[in-house]
Amino acid sequence: MSADKLRLLEERTSQGVQEVGEALLDTNATGTAKVPEVTQAYELALANPHLIIRAFYNHLIIVNSMATLSLDDLKIIGRAHEIMKVNGVKSNSASAHGVIEFLNAITEEQRTLIQESIELAASINTPFFREALENLTKMMHNGHVQRQKNPNWIPTDGDSIADNLIWGHTDPRMTDPMVLTMFTMAHYIEQFMSIPFTAIGIEMANHKDWFLNAFTDVLALNYVRGEKHAVSVGNEWAKPRSEGGLGWLKHERINAFDQATDEFSS
Repeated sequence: MSADKLRLLEERTSQGVQEVGEALLDTNATGTAKVPEVTQAYELALANPHLIIRAFYNHLIIVNSMATLSLDDLKIIGRAHEIMKVNGVKSNSASAHGVIEFLNAITEEQRTLIQESIELAASINTPFFREALENLTKMMHNGHVQRQKNPNWIPTDGDSIADNLIWGHTDPRMTDPMVLTMFTMAHYIEQFMSIPFTAIGIEMANHKDWFLNAFTDVLALNYVRGEKHAVSVGNEWAKPRSEGGLGWLKHERINAFDQATDEFSS
C-alpha cells in the first residue's frame, strides 16, 4: 500500500472508529447501550487511535494477501486441513467454508474485488460501510439481548438463533479492551466483505463466519511463516479464550500448518 493510501486509510479508520463506537453504544428504547460490552474497547480506541489503525491495517494486509495466494499456498492450506481432519481438530466456526472453497467459487478476475473492497473498508461515506455497520450492530445487539435473556445460554452454530447473532463479546472471560476491539474489528471486516460477494452471487457469503474462516486459513499460513502482520494479529487470535483471548487460532491448527509447510519445503 502506498504512503498516500496509508495516510488515507489512517484518516478513514479514525473516522470509522468513532462511527462504529457510536453505533454500538447508541442507546435503545430502554435507555441502555445496544452493545454495552464494547464500552472499554471504544474508550481504548479513542485514547490510542494509532494502536487501532495499526491493528486494522494488519488485518487488511492479511485480507489483501488472499488475492495473491499461489497454487503452492493453497496446497499447503489443503494439506493442513487434511492433517487437522486426521487429528480430529474441529473448526470453531459456524461456516464449513475455508479460503480454498472461497477462491474456487470466484474467478481470477473476481479476486481483484478482494483488493478493491478493502480499500473502501474504512470509508464511512460508502453504502458498503453503512450496511456493514448496520448488520454488525444488529448481530452484536442480538447477542447482548440473548445473553441477558439467558446468561447460561450456550450457542450452537447452525441453529436459527445462533446464526443471527454475534455473541463472543458477551463472554465474561473476554474483558481485555484490545481483545474486544479486535473481535469487533474482525466481525466488521466479515460484514463488509460479505456485501460485494453476495452481490455477485457467491452463495457462501450469505453464511455466518464464512469470511472469518477463510481469513483464519490465510492468517495461519502467514503466521507459521513468521510474517510480521500475521504474527501481530495471530498472537491475539491464538491466546485461548480461557485466558481472556480470542481463541480463534487454535494451537492444533498452528501445528497442522507448521507440519504442512515443512512437508512442502522439504
